[in-house]
Amino acid sequence: MSALDSRKLGYLLWSDTIVPHKDELLYVAIQQARAMYEGGYRPPLKRLFPVAGRDGKATITGQLVNMRDGGFISQHDFDIALKIAHVVTGGDVDPGTLVSEEYLMTLERQAFTSLLGHPKTHERIMGMLATGKPVRN
Repeated sequence: MSALDSRKLGYLLWSDTIVPHKDELLYVAIQQARAMYEGGYRPPLKRLFPVAGRDGKATITGQLVNMRDGGFISQHDFDIALKIAHVVTGGDVDPGTLVSEEYLMTLERQAFTSLLGHPKTHERIMGMLATGKPVRN
């Protein structure tokens, strides 16, 4: 697919710059960074937000157990979904705990790297690359 297709699917904003030649990417990026600096750009302030915590994860886990035991998802689907639930609910914290984006990114990175070490994840990645279709294992 092309960048234009990605824009139509919503992966890119209509305001995002598309650079058709890879040799021009660095030049365009530097020019845009300079323009942002000269325009007085400041990154948004970091903020904390509440997460569902252990209670939210327990609710999701209950649904996942039902899906696994009902044969709707595989054991590896279950394991992946548990890791996602851990991340999106903020991990092992009380409900309503305020967390930062960096905290959630750390949880996500830990989950991702643990999945990369699993042979079934390798099968899924290789299957998607080879066929373009998801592998259910």
